[in-house]
Amino acid sequence: MISAAIANKKHDELRLLVNSRHPIITVETPEEERFEQMLFDVATELGVPLYEWSVTTGLAKFHGAPIYNTELTEQALANIALIQGDAIFLLKDFARYCDNDRICRRLRDLAEKFRMVRRSIVISAASMQLPPELAADAAPFSLGLPAAEDLLPGVKSILADLNRDQHIPVALDVPGICQVAQNLVGLAEEEAMRTLRMCILGRGRADAGLLDAVLDAKRQALRTDGLIETIRRDASFGDIAGLKRLREWIAKRKSALTPEGQRFGLVPPKGVLITGVQGCGKSLAARAVAGEWGFELARLDAGALYDKFVGESEKRLHKALELAQKLAPLVLWIDEIEKARCSPGCKTARAASFWLQLRITSWSCRRRCCAKAASMKSSSWICRTRKLAPRYLRFI
Repeated sequence: MISAAIANKKHDELRLLVNSRHPIITVETPEEERFEQMLFDVATELGVPLYEWSVTTGLAKFHGAPIYNTELTEQALANIALIQGDAIFLLKDFARYCDNDRICRRLRDLAEKFRMVRRSIVISAASMQLPPELAADAAPFSLGLPAAEDLLPGVKSILADLNRDQHIPVALDVPGICQVAQNLVGLAEEEAMRTLRMCILGRGRADAGLLDAVLDAKRQALRTDGLIETIRRDASFGDIAGLKRLREWIAKRKSALTPEGQRFGLVPPKGVLITGVQGCGKSLAARAVAGEWGFELARLDAGALYDKFVGESEKRLHKALELAQKLAPLVLWIDEIEKARCSPGCKTARAASFWLQLRITSWSCRRRCCAKAASMKSSSWICRTRKLAPRYLRFI
């Protein structure tokens, strides 16, 4: 399965970072438990002991008793320096203490000693900002969102628990249960399980209607983030007059997004550019494409990407595109892409504007190749605009 291959790729990437003797590895994720299990699997595979630290329990071997008096950060680092042999040290929420000069210096000293041995300090947090001197020694690792195969065991467990404890009838077959897991993709694991439990309890049963209920709940959850807005596909080309060439293009390219077309070697389309004056039906045409292909539709507002802080616009775009890829197969509707351009008054804004445009177009090309290799894990993007820079045209 494609999702299983992605999960294995993340596992191999983490193992490579440890084997490459990176002294410090940083992980930004709210899914602490899932990452901890992945790191334990890597440590077991490599035959390396795993230690974990938190400010409440101190330093301890994984699932072992804590070492006395290691709750304080300096004491924990001192004990890490005394432990001999290969090891991985997971420090939870440790980034907030790195602004302290002594802590920062101790970490840098440890990193210098760890370069020639297989000893890595892994710092995890939901969000982190390391001092520049530490960031230079740190290798970032992106855990990503769970795939459908990662969510499937939790879905089965919740259905079984609610059926046993609250006598909620379950009328879903195996393909239906797998589709529920697929519909939850794009949410963190715990959030996905909460969403599923809420939908089942709200409906009082688990039947075919649960599939749409889960999608609606996911749309609501993702809407609060403000980056990607999932939209119900409620239109088709039967609602639109004209657009003969677009209709023909959509019909021809549809086969390239099927498993049969992927195996045959058909190249998925890179995207559609829809231009026109206000009120001419650009938005309706974008929704119709999703309806004709039978994919979910997600809307990305290019104007919402900008942030007043340097670097935040790029981070928001990266997060949005990563989420779009996780939600695939879908049609990504980039609404009014000309808003990614800025006024020529500010050099910083111009640099951010150029980076955003370059990132969107380069993602489109890379996604095309990945979609070809990943069967149905593909996304097509649609740009709704009235005026577009020529640099975009070669990517369409």
